[in-house]
Amino acid sequence: DTPEDIQNKVTQMFTDPQKIRLTDKGHPEGCIVYAFHKLCSENFKEIEENCKEGRIGCVADKKELSKNLIKLLEPIREKRENLAKQKGLVADVLAKGKVKALEYALKTIAETQKAVKIYGL
Repeated sequence: DTPEDIQNKVTQMFTDPQKIRLTDKGHPEGCIVYAFHKLCSENFKEIEENCKEGRIGCVADKKELSKNLIKLLEPIREKRENLAKQKGLVADVLAKGKVKALEYALKTIAETQKAVKIYGL
């Protein structure tokens, strides 16, 4: 996804229904946004503490998650874009794989025929 798509998706994520105001104490253990923070944010412990103490609101929390997700996924997105520019790459990889698979299958068939003493099929 583009950075804009990631930000839009994170913005729509469901958060703690008990944290209505910025200063309300949060419950990150039941929040999907925090679950993602644990996977991709180095400062997830700080985020957890700030949420529990009512020092960060859900909007700011989602902005932080968006920033961290975009940073984490950037190399993958760039690699995908570069691969997409190489027309015919997937077809070439599949064709080479087909040749290798056929060679392996023929070798396996020959070994099996020899092992069970079936020849000329």
